[in-house]
Amino acid sequence: MKAILPAILALTLSTSATATELADTRHITVNGEARVAVVPDTAEFNMAVELRGTDLDALTSEMETITRKALQELKKLGIAKEELTAAQVQVYPITGPKQQHKTTGYAVKRDLRVVVRDLKRYGEVLDTALAAGITRISSVEMKSSVARDLQRQALANSVTDAKAKAEVLARAAGSKIVRVLSIQEGYSNVARHESRNLAAMADTASFEPGTLDIQAQVSVMFEIE
Repeated sequence: MKAILPAILALTLSTSATATELADTRHITVNGEARVAVVPDTAEFNMAVELRGTDLDALTSEMETITRKALQELKKLGIAKEELTAAQVQVYPITGPKQQHKTTGYAVKRDLRVVVRDLKRYGEVLDTALAAGITRISSVEMKSSVARDLQRQALANSVTDAKAKAEVLARAAGSKIVRVLSIQEGYSNVARHESRNLAAMADTASFEPGTLDIQAQVSVMFEIE
């Protein structure tokens, strides 16, 4: 603990010195932002099999049959094994009126995650899953394989935006920017999310992937003359 205290004190003094230096420097802080749009090339399906009944053994057996069939049929579409994930089976007892607290049956559920990297097979994946016994398409998240590169591009563009704004402000004040004192970043990837029931999923032929809007924001402090 004694060894840590000098380090903490040194860090505190260093931070205070920096704050004092900034206080004596003419500066402005400007926010910059940028957006990059991209057509998604990947779809991540979150599916589930949900069954209810009174015979738990029969329900778990049917669940296993449906899951196995769904995974086998999806693999036939060219979906790699590592893109298919099946969670553990969840079992929930169904009880009667509160005053009885008696189990009258069971609800079993199993979540599946399917990643599709060929969006031309979007409709086939849905049709195949539903035909195999999948009872719910919980959500479909559209993604892009180049999202990280585009996030960096948007981040760089947001710094350029901040600099342009700072130059306008400095010029209007009869000054000009000298250098960057600090940059704080924060960006978000805004994707299209869809949640549909089985009936709404019926018309797979009309599927359009839309676009992903990748946004970046930065806060930049500039020294000015």
